[in-house]
Amino acid sequence: IRPDYPAPEPLGPDSTQLLAISGSGELALLTHAVHLHHRLFVGTLARMPLGGGTPRDVMEKVQEADWSPDGAQLAITRTVGDRVQLEFPVGKVLHQSAVGGYLSDPRVSPDGKRVAFFDHAFAGDDRGWAMVVDLAGKAVRVSQEFSAVQGLAWDRQGRALLFSATDNGLAYQLRRADLRGLAQPVLPSAGALTLQDARAEGRWLVVRDNLSNGLIARAPGTLADRDISWLNRSIIPWVSADGRWVAFTDASEETGGINYSVMLRKTDGSTAVRIGEGFATAISRDAQWIIAQVSTPSQFWLYPAGAGNPRQLSWPSLKTVTSVVFFPDGTSLFVCGSADGKTSRCYRGALDATTLEPMTPDGVGSGLPRPDGQGVLVRQGATYSLYPSMTGTPVPVLGIGADSVLRWSPDGAALWVEAPTPSGPRIDRVDLTTGKRSLVRDIVAPNSVLTFARLSLADDPSAYVIETRTWFSMLFTVSGVR
Repeated sequence: IRPDYPAPEPLGPDSTQLLAISGSGELALLTHAVHLHHRLFVGTLARMPLGGGTPRDVMEKVQEADWSPDGAQLAITRTVGDRVQLEFPVGKVLHQSAVGGYLSDPRVSPDGKRVAFFDHAFAGDDRGWAMVVDLAGKAVRVSQEFSAVQGLAWDRQGRALLFSATDNGLAYQLRRADLRGLAQPVLPSAGALTLQDARAEGRWLVVRDNLSNGLIARAPGTLADRDISWLNRSIIPWVSADGRWVAFTDASEETGGINYSVMLRKTDGSTAVRIGEGFATAISRDAQWIIAQVSTPSQFWLYPAGAGNPRQLSWPSLKTVTSVVFFPDGTSLFVCGSADGKTSRCYRGALDATTLEPMTPDGVGSGLPRPDGQGVLVRQGATYSLYPSMTGTPVPVLGIGADSVLRWSPDGAALWVEAPTPSGPRIDRVDLTTGKRSLVRDIVAPNSVLTFARLSLADDPSAYVIETRTWFSMLFTVSGVR
C-alpha cells in the first residue's frame, strides 16, 4: 500500500507472512505460513526483493524475524525442543523462553547491539513483558508484566521501546518503556490501538481493532444454533459429555479481569455463572468439576460447578506443569509437565493430586488420552501415533493428515478430526485401525463470522459449542507524539 495510491496491490506468493523490511528494501517473510495464535505464524524464512520476484528460502520452522540496521543479518525466533529461542545472527542463541512459554516480536536496536522482544509465560497466551538482550546474551526485563502485549518497536534514538499492552481489563494502549523497568501510556485512546511499526523520523503505524469472540451452541435435541456469548470475549469452550453444559473463559474488558474468569452456562442459553479466576482447561463428564489455569502466579485449580470449595492442584515432584485435563471417564487427571532437570512427559494423576503414574516416555509432553485410559494419542511434527503404554512401541495413526484432532469417539475406536472448508468446519471420523475417513457432520458459519477458533463436541456430535471470531481493523499513521 503506497501513501500516494492507497489501493492495495498483491506482492509475493500466497500463504506468505511479512516479517520485516530492510533499509535496502529487502523483505524477510515466511512462505507456507501457518497461523499459530494471535499474530504469530510459523513457516519457512525467506528473503525477497521489495520489487517482487521469487523468495529465497533461508530456514524452516521459523516464527518471526527482524533485520539488523545494515540489512546484513537477521534476528529470528524459532522453536527448538520445548522452548522458543531468540537467535542473532541466525545460529547464535541469545535467549530462550521458559518451558511451555514463547518469545515474540524480536526487534534489533538502531545501533545493532541489542535485541528487544516479548517474553510470554504460556504458549497461546499473549500475557507477557518486554525484554532487551545484548550480544553477549545478558537479558533484562524493561517493563512490568501485562495481561497482553502486542507490536514492538524501538524509538528513534534507541533509548526506549514502544509497544501496545493491556492491563486490568483495559483495551490495548500504546506505551513507552524507558529500559528501566516501567512502561507508561504514551498515546491514550478510546479504542484499542496496536502498534505495527515505527520510523526513525518519528512516524508510527498503528491499527485500531474491533475484535469480538463469541460462542455458538447446538444444544441436544435441537435443530438450530443459539448464540450463548457472554459480552464480547467468550473463548475456549469445553462442552460436557451430554452437551448440556459449557465451561468457557471470559476475557472481556468489562468483567474478565487480569487473570480472566471461568464461566459456566447451559447450552440452552440460561444465565452464565462465574466460577472463579483463570481460564478453563477442561470440564468433567458429569459437568460437576472444572479445571482452570491461573496465569499469575501459574497455578491449576479444580473448581466445583456447584457447592463446594476450590482446590489447588500441585505436584511437588513436578517443577513445571504445562497442562491438566480430565481423563475421559472423569475418574483421574491427565497431567503433563517436567521434573527438575528432566524433559516433559505426561502422567495419570488422582483427582486429589496425591499420586502420579507415568503415561508417556520422557520427551513426550502432550497428548490426548484414550477413553479407556489404555493409551495416549501424540502428535509429533506432522504425524500422529498412539502410545499404548509408557514402555510400549508407538503405533502410527493414519488418515489424519494436517487436520486438527478434536477428540476420541466415545467408544475409543476412532478419532473425530476437523477439516476446514470455505463454509465452515467439516467433522470427519477417522477409523483407528484402517485410517478410513467418513463424514460426521458439516457446520456452516453465519455470515457475520470471520473465522471459527475452537470447536468442542459432545459424545453425540450433533451437540457442540464453537468459538467464533469477528475482527475489523482500520490502519492509521501517527505523527508528532512526544
